[in-house]
Amino acid sequence: MGSSSTPAAAAAAAPSRRKVALYLALLTLQYGAQPLISKRFVRQDTIVTSLVLATEAAKVICAIILLIAEGSLKKQFSNWTLTGSLTASGLPAAIYALQNSLLQVSYKNLDSLTFSILNQTKLLWTAFFTFLILGYVPFCISIS
Repeated sequence: MGSSSTPAAAAAAAPSRRKVALYLALLTLQYGAQPLISKRFVRQDTIVTSLVLATEAAKVICAIILLIAEGSLKKQFSNWTLTGSLTASGLPAAIYALQNSLLQVSYKNLDSLTFSILNQTKLLWTAFFTFLILGYVPFCISIS
């Protein structure tokens, strides 16, 4: 099956599998709790664009902190250009901003269960449009 069949390689892979399981559990909790938290702590009259901008700013700050902790911040910014950044990520960033705005509106207008179920259909629609637009059939790749 895999090229790492030695006991030492299996022992080294065990902590990473535990990390994967932990991160998947945390992500599951986050997805389940997100609508409940938003309904509880975000007022109905909150301006959606302000909330989305604050969320994106928090993501940028977290990314910068992780780059500093990793020690690769200078390396990343030495290769950075505005044109290259906008070319590579401008359209996806605009789509994600629109998606986040729509998510905030749906948090306010749907009950938590309906929102969670509809939100999980993103994977199916992504696979469908990947096939439709690119003619590419996504397939499962084993983690091991």
